[in-house]
Amino acid sequence: SVSFGVESGCPEMLKRVRKGITLAQAAEAVRMCKKAGMLAHASFMVGLPGETKDTLRRTDDFARSLDIMYGYHYLAPFPGTTLCEKVE
Repeated sequence: SVSFGVESGCPEMLKRVRKGITLAQAAEAVRMCKKAGMLAHASFMVGLPGETKDTLRRTDDFARSLDIMYGYHYLAPFPGTTLCEKVE
């Protein structure tokens, strides 16, 4: 199986956290796994900087559209990272 750290189903959030992928790329990667007979899983973050109810709803809509197992994880900024500096 393959697990993809998509992080968000909202293009603006992906840009904000400098993820470096698009939703189309994530969906295509999942499609390719399915085609190859592989199990795919996606993970998404809750609590990204600037997140709103709307961005969370969009993330949930995208996660469901993939038609695979997925999970949500709370953001935990690690010391020394850019994200941790923004939170402080």
